[in-house]
Amino acid sequence: MAAGGVDGQISQSYWDILTRDVAVVGSQWFTSTEIDELITLIGAGVIDLSFLEHRSYPLDEVNDAFTFVDDRPGGFINVVVHPGDTATAI
Repeated sequence: MAAGGVDGQISQSYWDILTRDVAVVGSQWFTSTEIDELITLIGAGVIDLSFLEHRSYPLDEVNDAFTFVDDRPGGFINVVVHPGDTATAI
C-alpha cells in the first residue's frame, strides 16, 4: 500500500507482481503541504491527539496483542508488534 502525498515512482517487476500476488492501492488523503500544516497545528497544541492510545507488544507476545485486539476495547487504540523486541507490553 502506498499512502501519502509524496511524488515519486514505485516500480515493481511484472515477475514479482505475478509470483508474489502484489497489489498496489493508492490513498491520497492529504498533500505534503497539508501534512506540514497539520504537524504545525499539532505542535502548537491546536489539534489535541491525547485521546489516542498506543499499545506496543514484543514479537514473542504477538498472541497477547491479537487477544487485546479481539477483545475490542473501543476507543482509538493503535496496536504495534515490534519484531526483535523482548520488552514487556506498554
